[in-house]
Amino acid sequence: MSLGVVVVTGCDSGFGKDAALKFENLGFTVVAGCLTEDGKKALAERKGNIIPATLDVTKDDVVKTFADEVAKVCKDKPLKAVVNNAGMAPTGFVEWAPIENLQLAMNINVFGQIRLVKALLPLLRQAKGRVVNVSSICGLLSFGGAGWYGCTKFAVEGWTDALRREMSPFGVSVHLVEPGFFKTNMVNVEQYATILKKQWADLPEEAKKAYGEQTLTGYIQNVKDQVDMLADPDTSKVINAMVTAATAKYPKTRYAVGGSARFLFVPISYLPTWLADGVLAGMNQKYKPDASCKPMIVRHDIAALWLLGIPAAAYTYFNYSSSAAAAIMTAALCLTSKWS
Repeated sequence: MSLGVVVVTGCDSGFGKDAALKFENLGFTVVAGCLTEDGKKALAERKGNIIPATLDVTKDDVVKTFADEVAKVCKDKPLKAVVNNAGMAPTGFVEWAPIENLQLAMNINVFGQIRLVKALLPLLRQAKGRVVNVSSICGLLSFGGAGWYGCTKFAVEGWTDALRREMSPFGVSVHLVEPGFFKTNMVNVEQYATILKKQWADLPEEAKKAYGEQTLTGYIQNVKDQVDMLADPDTSKVINAMVTAATAKYPKTRYAVGGSARFLFVPISYLPTWLADGVLAGMNQKYKPDASCKPMIVRHDIAALWLLGIPAAAYTYFNYSSSAAAAIMTAALCLTSKWS
């Protein structure tokens, strides 16, 4: 007997397909949204409790038809969860990347999630179901070279927070899954390199002169280095987070997934802005445009604060108490955060 219905989007491959299979194995009936006919066919051939259906989240009429199909499946079963997984990851520096790339990414990553949830909210309210939106660590920390992607994921975080507060009185809970770096088709260095080279070729000569070609080659190498060093091959961690968010008795609001998210990027996101900028710049040392110059604003006030604060804290620690020293360091951190 089915435990209920779960809707998963982006099931042609990757996280979405694996999540659909996982929910099916747990005993749920899964309505799997697929963009391509090949994706639908691959799932249909299994003849299990996965019902593949056409879904292009950028088109209102297609989303409505998909929602009608979900409603038919839910006639005798409750809609337990909607997992918004469909997405894309545009790349490129803000000055390089076409606005059209951002518009498409917003339409899929943000507006697509909103379209689907709005269409399914009546069923979710009836069943007191759950919404699981897939965001990214880029929704907490935006990286140079991934501004468009970060823009969409910050928007996902924002609208999800609003929905969670709006749906709480109805018993509908709303959750975020925030993966770090994982080795998936979306994280493809060769594909990134091709896109960046095309963007470079389309730049005006003034911009090429300002950046220098080593910015292109250096950034591509930096992406490769970070993928090799940080990308986790175990994508089941993301699938397990989706399932836990949808089924746990006491689910968390946010699931930061993977070592790079939990132990590196989430902590960086809590640092004062000036310090986070410095850490990320240190991780991207190959980004050195030809027209680089010294910072226009040099923070002598912050430097003076720490030049005084660290010796004062050390003196206090050795001569008075550790709690007083901790209070000095805390005050320095608070002032730094306020001033920056």
